[in-house]
Amino acid sequence: MLNRVSAETEELRRDSGGYRNVPGTLGVCLLALAFLSAVLLVGCEQWGSPHMQEGSTPGAQPATASPLGLTASGQSDHLVVFAGAASQPATSEVAHLFEQKTGIRVDCSFGGSGAVLNQIRIESFGDVYIPGSNDYMDIADQDGQTVPRSRRVICYLTPVICVAKGNPQRIDGLRALSRDGLRVTMGDPGSVCLGSIAKQALEREGVYPLVRRNIVTYASDCQQIANLIRLGEVDAAVGYDVFHFQSPKHMDVVPIPRAEQVNIPAAVVTHSKQKERAQEFVAFIAGPDGLKVFAKYGYATTAQQ
Repeated sequence: MLNRVSAETEELRRDSGGYRNVPGTLGVCLLALAFLSAVLLVGCEQWGSPHMQEGSTPGAQPATASPLGLTASGQSDHLVVFAGAASQPATSEVAHLFEQKTGIRVDCSFGGSGAVLNQIRIESFGDVYIPGSNDYMDIADQDGQTVPRSRRVICYLTPVICVAKGNPQRIDGLRALSRDGLRVTMGDPGSVCLGSIAKQALEREGVYPLVRRNIVTYASDCQQIANLIRLGEVDAAVGYDVFHFQSPKHMDVVPIPRAEQVNIPAAVVTHSKQKERAQEFVAFIAGPDGLKVFAKYGYATTAQQ
């Protein structure tokens, strides 16, 4: 099941000492981040302005929050969106904009792409699925959790190495992440899109076992990865290029040679009791109004040539 940490990830945590290796300050920070993530999971929350800063006031009001314990999504004025945290700032704003234009309330739940997909599967619940990368949508399609013909691409992301502003550790590539003394984070390979992307990239470079020794924690979603860099609690992480656009004062990026661009898609959930309205939201978020919001937050709306 995708919401369970993979057996390999558990092995990695045992090998690296898991959270036992996390310094005191980082441990406190992670607890705070975990609490914040739980709060965000109850509904659409705007993650700040396009250039996000800690403590900043959101630029737009979020859509109405709704608990995850809902048992049906058949209400005429209500859509439930399960989304990977990679698209959180833009998806939140688009949801609010859609509600303003149509009067249809949109409740969003964000987390690891695999974790929210597993919730859809277990609860047979939800209207729209927006993972943080196309591979998780492939899984959803193959598993019968989404309607394949409803699938639309919203935007594109490029994996990069995120480092502290000014790159004080002089990290110049994936191999440098194996250097003794570095503090590295990566997404959980079993449930976070960036986790599997990082693992594959490090394996191609032949340094995955060495980098594992420097991993201080496995993030539960993409926004936690970005936050750990923003807060200076880790030295580096494999992230997305959009993280730098959203926090230019807090981080820089190092390109990953031959990194493959991924896309963020949206599709109607098979279990939806209002598929027409769910498709309307998919068309809206992947249409001109939605793409304008995603571009504002630094997401590429066209594929690299």
